[in-house]
Amino acid sequence: MNRSSAFFILIAASLFAYIYLVESKEKGTKEKEASEKKLFELTASKIDRLTITREEITIELVKKGSEWKILKPIATNADLSAVEQILSELEFVETRRTIPSNEIEDLDSTLKQWGLSTPATKITAQGDKKTYELIVGRKIAVSDLYYAKKSMDRLASVELISSFSRNNFEKKLNDLRSKEILKFNSSDLRKISLKQSNGESAIIDEKELLFDKELWTLQKPIKARGDREKINSWISNALGLKVTRFISDDSSNLNVYGLSSPKTQLSFGFDQHSTQTLLLGRTTTDQPTEIYAKLLESNTVFSVKIEAIEKLLLETPGWRDKHLLPSFLQTEIEGLKIISKNKTVGFQNENKKWTLTGQSDFLIEENKIDQVLKSIQELKSTQFVKDTLGDLKTYGLDKPSLVIALDRKKGEERSKIEIRFGKTDKNNIFVMNSLEPFIYAIPSTFNAEWPTELWQWRSLHVLSDPATQFNKIQISDRKGIRSLLTLDEKGNWISENPSQSLNSKLLEPFLAKLSNLQGVRWVGNSPSPSYELTQPHLKIEIQTSTGSKTLKLGALLPTGGRVAQIGNSDPYFEITRPDFQTLNEDLTAPLPPSPEVKSETHSQKSPE
Repeated sequence: MNRSSAFFILIAASLFAYIYLVESKEKGTKEKEASEKKLFELTASKIDRLTITREEITIELVKKGSEWKILKPIATNADLSAVEQILSELEFVETRRTIPSNEIEDLDSTLKQWGLSTPATKITAQGDKKTYELIVGRKIAVSDLYYAKKSMDRLASVELISSFSRNNFEKKLNDLRSKEILKFNSSDLRKISLKQSNGESAIIDEKELLFDKELWTLQKPIKARGDREKINSWISNALGLKVTRFISDDSSNLNVYGLSSPKTQLSFGFDQHSTQTLLLGRTTTDQPTEIYAKLLESNTVFSVKIEAIEKLLLETPGWRDKHLLPSFLQTEIEGLKIISKNKTVGFQNENKKWTLTGQSDFLIEENKIDQVLKSIQELKSTQFVKDTLGDLKTYGLDKPSLVIALDRKKGEERSKIEIRFGKTDKNNIFVMNSLEPFIYAIPSTFNAEWPTELWQWRSLHVLSDPATQFNKIQISDRKGIRSLLTLDEKGNWISENPSQSLNSKLLEPFLAKLSNLQGVRWVGNSPSPSYELTQPHLKIEIQTSTGSKTLKLGALLPTGGRVAQIGNSDPYFEITRPDFQTLNEDLTAPLPPSPEVKSETHSQKSPE
């Protein structure tokens, strides 16, 4: 490095050091100035008691846990955000100017003139074993500032604070009150009751819900399953109700508000028999969009938006579960039977595999069973037709057109569930289940996507015999037998044609595919010349230790796959092009001539 380079590096380093020192000093100066402007050195979160005194009222608040409570002039919950706004402002309030008392002429008269001898607002905050006090007086005539002091001591300095800070301190009692009407943890709720009357004694509607064993059940007007999801949503909406205005804390004359005989009562019950009951009266005299309300357990009358109440009441019919069956898990179902007028089809789940009842080798496509069970799980009524069974004949349920029977095992408990389907009515079909005395209407297209033929249920896992059970394979095409393979005594595959050699590299994937062949889809159950299976392109005959099977591969499909069939009576299915290519590989090739044959051929060749 030459002297010139070293010099420039030294200059640059010095410049950076200077900038850093200047910025650090400037930052420190700003922080110091901001700190000096703050009236109080306090942390809002450490304050646990707050008193706001005005000429006409004193409001006392105390923090209990994470919540604030109003103690005076009434005992009630406080609005957390409103209290925190005051405390935050108290923590960060700044003085725009400090006027020492010795600079104020005629101190007593001036303090009175500035509204500081009998202040409009006095705030006392306590916490962390310290007490902080702020007195706010009048507005300065020529500026948007207010006179304030940190103590009632007449000799304390006068501070000038912004109108923004002053306004944040000017909270009235109703500003500090919690606007939440209902306050509870929904997990503690055990009972919900709704009573609606004509304003006198006659009840025109009554609903009741009970929560037990993780389930909501409707008790009134009938006993029925509750829709947990909708009920939880309704509870959430109820907890979201807010006070619009506080009307009065005197409940001596509730008749004025229509609350002595309220038209609507919403009651929420909890453990230890505690309750919260919301009473709803008449429309407020000055606001037609609000109604009077109060909690039975409180003296406070307030108003609430009619729209919010109407929405809540309109949702109560949704308490009843519209699902055709109580909730169940698909894994709990061990048997399924579908009984129609023409046929009965049964399925059973053995070792986590679905098969045709009584035919363990007839594997069922699992997603077909899943599809049917899922559609049963999701079946919802479009209408509750009758809440008593009564005359089944009217609805075609005495001689149902279709019956679905489920065998269920939940834990160690086994049960049977039967669903009966009756007459159709326009786009609906009448239905009932064996668990409840109700008649429902559901969409008549509920089973439109279900398989209609037995072969459509069948698993597309068409070949599943382990390759270790194979002992002979014959492969033919339209020209005749292509390969004849046999398993020898040593467990090795050989060609029965001594003039052919076996390609072991192609044989391994061929056997793997043949022992685990999966179809893409069922093509049909009726023969068709277009399938080209009377003279298949490829035919593979397999002998196993338990029997024999024949796989026939026919016409090329537009998808690129091939039509295929096992035997002569099974339905037709499609396999993919790669699977066909694997099975169509030529596994054998002619053996090359032996050296002796080559020599003899050469010696017999005539000279040119």
